[in-house]
Amino acid sequence: MVEYYFDGLIQELFISRAIYSFKVLRREVGEDDGYIRIKCKLPNNEILEFSEYVQIRKSKIHLEAYSFQAGYGC
Repeated sequence: MVEYYFDGLIQELFISRAIYSFKVLRREVGEDDGYIRIKCKLPNNEILEFSEYVQIRKSKIHLEAYSFQAGYGC
């Protein structure tokens, strides 16, 4: 279930016009939880880096923690 959730997140990045390119920096999937960290390049050369930690509870994905940082990069 977590794997499917992360695949959907990546698919959204592929089709988004707001994202120029992206790289998955870390992706860990356990039986009941998962963590993903992604670095995106935006069309205006800004960088957006974000991560999510999710858990499965009662057969649903719950976002337990997240972080994001945006700015100009190389």
